[in-house]
Amino acid sequence: MNKKELEAIIEKERLLDSKQKRNFYTPTEKSLMIKKSEKELRNIFKDLDKDTKKTVDKLIESVAFMTVELKNLEKVIALHGQVEEYNNGGGQKGLKISAIADAYNKMKKTYLADVKILTDIITADKEPQGLNASETLNKFILSK
Repeated sequence: MNKKELEAIIEKERLLDSKQKRNFYTPTEKSLMIKKSEKELRNIFKDLDKDTKKTVDKLIESVAFMTVELKNLEKVIALHGQVEEYNNGGGQKGLKISAIADAYNKMKKTYLADVKILTDIITADKEPQGLNASETLNKFILSK
């Protein structure tokens, strides 16, 4: 698929989702971003032995997914805010934390726990390559 076709698909998805407040990025954009994050993370862990790579593979997929979803949720929160109005009837109304902000907070906790596991796997090996991989993982996290 060439760049123009990809842009057309993204624009169509954006128009279909224009009234929603749930996403900033389209499904196609998210998919491309996730693949890029997975590639970057796999590169960080490329020097691990086969068994350890199998162990971290699912974590890499999960962290890549959450990296993109958290970025998406951050954009939605920036556009629509962290609070939303509610009206339960019977005169009960006010402001509450939005479902998007709540989802962000919960996912962020899981993300940090998974990143900690990946960091522990890298630093378990005290050889210089483990330290370099740890620094690279930290740069990846900070760049997102």
